[in-house]
Amino acid sequence: MTQQVIEYSEYRHDPYFDACSSVRDPGFRETLKAYYPHCIDGDRVRCQVSGVVGNSQQVIAAHLIPCKSPDILFTEVGLLPRQINEGINGLLLALNIERAFDHKQVCFVQHPLHMDTIVMKVLDMEEMSKRPLFDGTSNYGRTYPPSDVMISTLHNHKLDFNENLNLICKRTLSRHSFFAYREARKRNWITGDSTGSEGIIVPNDYGI
Repeated sequence: MTQQVIEYSEYRHDPYFDACSSVRDPGFRETLKAYYPHCIDGDRVRCQVSGVVGNSQQVIAAHLIPCKSPDILFTEVGLLPRQINEGINGLLLALNIERAFDHKQVCFVQHPLHMDTIVMKVLDMEEMSKRPLFDGTSNYGRTYPPSDVMISTLHNHKLDFNENLNLICKRTLSRHSFFAYREARKRNWITGDSTGSEGIIVPNDYGI
């Protein structure tokens, strides 16, 4: 019992602290392409925030719950650990948006006036004003230049999703936004609630 209390306390401290070290499943991208078919553009995919179309090094499969998350996080959002690489646990995002999400520099919240709309909040505005959607890449012998769009310009930009963004996805984004806002206040990226209320209203949201 004591060990479980300690693990729960650590989870409450920061369940996303180890997100960037998670191992990416090579088949996850194909899973998300099937889950969000409206994002497919030939052999490339479209970022669900920026709308930019890119190759596998520019627009990637992003886990909402990191692979190394504690079991209690799976329990709270209603996801089974074996579902970690299923479509309900991912979005297709430009590379640096995915990295910013992992570092809690951006998050997704419900639009205050349009309850069926989810938008991206840029919390670390200073850093994201210098961060392009993706860096220059090489793929199959071809070189691609970096994006000329900075992440900061996508503050309050609508998340493009279809009916497949279900309750579990929304609950997971709500969890992430809670911890992202807490990190943002701790690091003085924002003061008070200067970018809007965190969270997504969903049934059984466990009070977070």
